[in-house]
This record gives sequence, structure tokens and C-alpha cells, in this order.
Amino acid sequence: MTQNDENQASELAKQAFETIFDRPLTRTEFLYLLSRYPFLELCDHENPYLDDTKIPEVIIADNGWRIFDYGNAIFTSGCEWTNAEHRQQKQQESGDDDQGGDGTIVKQFSDVAFFVIDLIAKKGWNGIDFLTGYYPMLRMAWIAAEMKQIAVHHFEPSLEDYVVYNWVDKLKKKTFYPTDKPFIVPAKKTR
Repeated sequence: MTQNDENQASELAKQAFETIFDRPLTRTEFLYLLSRYPFLELCDHENPYLDDTKIPEVIIADNGWRIFDYGNAIFTSGCEWTNAEHRQQKQQESGDDDQGGDGTIVKQFSDVAFFVIDLIAKKGWNGIDFLTGYYPMLRMAWIAAEMKQIAVHHFEPSLEDYVVYNWVDKLKKKTFYPTDKPFIVPAKKTR
């Protein structure tokens, strides 16, 4: 690549960055960004009013996500980039150079959804109002609440949600694979 080509590429990149937000995001772009920044907002069904003057308690989940506990409402969000500081601290404490982190963003938001529902169960809430959130994270919170037998309001599970519930239930109970069958079935020899 010549110097002229590099200058031209640099100028095109600069123009692209200057105009990237001069147009509305497409649905695909919006859904992609949302998938990278999942969030969840819940409140106590019996006491849904948020005192916005109260400073929330900040709880750090095992994977570094921050949970904001207002007493009768809980909010959380995160992404693979916001937890970099947490991963670095864990690596320093363990002396491990592994850059793997805490799993995929799906594993992270699933773990946090279960963590939040455990927190709610300890608080003694009888029911949860789902306020808003990234749908797959809402689904995981619904699954966790169902497993803890906590009533969920403002979430109508679909057939797909029940299918995911069954898979998660099998994974949690470690009954995903039948114990009497091998993990790998050898292929039949053909002539």
C-alpha cells in the first residue's frame, strides 16, 4: 500500500466517523447494540413505587456486573467491556494470565438474572413486576423466578420461553444428557 493509498483510506475513515450518526440506526444495528448491552429492571409487585431520592446499594455480582438495589426495585446492566476492570482484578488476585473473562455476554446476563432472583428471594418479595429489559435477560429472570416459585407479573411467556425453561432446568439438574447413553455415538460402518 502506497502512502497515497494510506492517506486516502485515512480520509475515508475520517469522513465515515464524522457522518456515522447522521442517519437513523437500522433495526438490525439497534438490535445488535442492544444485544451487547443487556439490562434488567424489576420491582416488588406489592410495593412498586421507587423513591428516586434514595441512593441505591450497589452490589457486585461474581462476574463484575453491578446491581443497583433501591430496596423495592432492582436495576442492572452490563456488557463485556464494562467488566474489564473486574476481570483484571480477578487475574491479579489469582495470578492467572487467562484473558477468557467470565464467559460470553449470554452467560454473564444469565448468571446475573439468577443472582438477582436469588437476591429477591432473600428479600422475601412475593411477586415481581418486570419493568423493562433485554428480552433474553427478562426470559432468564422469569426462568429463575419460576424455579424459586416467585410470581412474575408483566411477562407473558411464549412457547419458545417454555422450551428454553426446559433446557435450563435440565442443565441446572444435570439431566441434559441421559446417563445411560454415551456422549458420542460412533457412526455405523457402511460398505
